[in-house]
Amino acid sequence: MPENKTTWKEEKILLIIGFFACIGIILYIYFFKTRDRTDISAGDLITVDHLILKDKPLFGTIRGSRYIELKFTGYDKTFSINNDDLNNTSKDQVIAEIKPGDTLSAGMSENEYDNINNNSFFNRQVEINSLQKNGKEYLNIAIRNVKAFKGSWDVVPALIYAAIMCLIFSGYSHRPKYNPTLIISIGALIIILITARYF
Repeated sequence: MPENKTTWKEEKILLIIGFFACIGIILYIYFFKTRDRTDISAGDLITVDHLILKDKPLFGTIRGSRYIELKFTGYDKTFSINNDDLNNTSKDQVIAEIKPGDTLSAGMSENEYDNINNNSFFNRQVEINSLQKNGKEYLNIAIRNVKAFKGSWDVVPALIYAAIMCLIFSGYSHRPKYNPTLIISIGALIIILITARYF
């Protein structure tokens, strides 16, 4: 029995640490994930012209987020468009109008531009925020900015829930019947899914 009490005391310490970790992340998002920090403009992008598409664009979904992968002749790395830059209109237009052999222009941040020739194992993709063919832009930076900013805040309700639950469970004198970590994790996941889907 004494060993169980010690174990629960240790778990309570972890719950308190979890509480402060959640509060810390919330404060970080509040102070650093502001629109002026997440927004980009066309002037921020470096454009690479005369990119010849090697294969058909590859569309996929991972953990509910859509993406497009493009492979260009002469480049080993895959150029990717992530969920923030995509909407149904841009996806449909890319499917209908962009074909292998087309010459395209891609705009990206300075960091991604530097990443093109970086052969690190961990940097196998180049994220782009602009895609043009014959002067037509297929991505919408304004939509991207709204989604990028919103995405940073999608986790806040789950973090608030987790912080409150950590505080509540840490006040228990005995271990509750159900695993607190499991309850907090499942609840936070459900809140994230609801927030991302409906708000």
